[in-house]
Amino acid sequence: MNFCSEMYEGGGYFGGYPSEEEFGELLRSNITTFVDLTTAREKRNLPFVYRVPEDRTYLSFPIMDNHVPKNRRLFLQLVHHIAHRLQNREKVYIHCRGGHGRSGILVASLLCYLNNLAPHHAIQKATMYHSRRPNLKAKWKTTPCPQMYTQQKFVMDLFQPIQVSHTEFDRYMEKNPEKLLHHIGLRPLATDVSTPLLGELLYYIRHAYHQHHITV
Repeated sequence: MNFCSEMYEGGGYFGGYPSEEEFGELLRSNITTFVDLTTAREKRNLPFVYRVPEDRTYLSFPIMDNHVPKNRRLFLQLVHHIAHRLQNREKVYIHCRGGHGRSGILVASLLCYLNNLAPHHAIQKATMYHSRRPNLKAKWKTTPCPQMYTQQKFVMDLFQPIQVSHTEFDRYMEKNPEKLLHHIGLRPLATDVSTPLLGELLYYIRHAYHQHHITV
């Protein structure tokens, strides 16, 4: 599929709104979940609007072009939901209109969550994956992904790593363990280098917690 970029080995792809031919290729490639970030107004001007078969999943999360998600809580729910599908080895195609900005927000966010990456590292990875898209025009090769500064800042703000020391962990556990998980949200964890097991413990606690709760 030369029209999209791979962001999760064997299952996660992102790009632009697919043409009829590209949509057929996505179906033949066994994409099980389509994540559409375009708005209804945009689709009215498209020459082709796809409809997924009953055995595939379609998720719509409209974001205005060149903008960021309006509702952070719902966006975090989307991040967790897609991450769960990818971890279960489903094949997911994420797209906006051109495959540079809005899809980049979601991809960078998924990289933060799935790989426990700081946001600037996730944006670097998303940009690298974007630049490797086979049919990408030359003018887009050096474009950051997500494209707009405001979109990059959204990811930076939402996934700024939370510092958790051994002392802070003990205090949370003694007074209010639920509050710790609320503060963590889906953000990367940065712990004392002297306590790597604490970081690993928090990472798995957080994943288990978000099977039932999404907090901002």
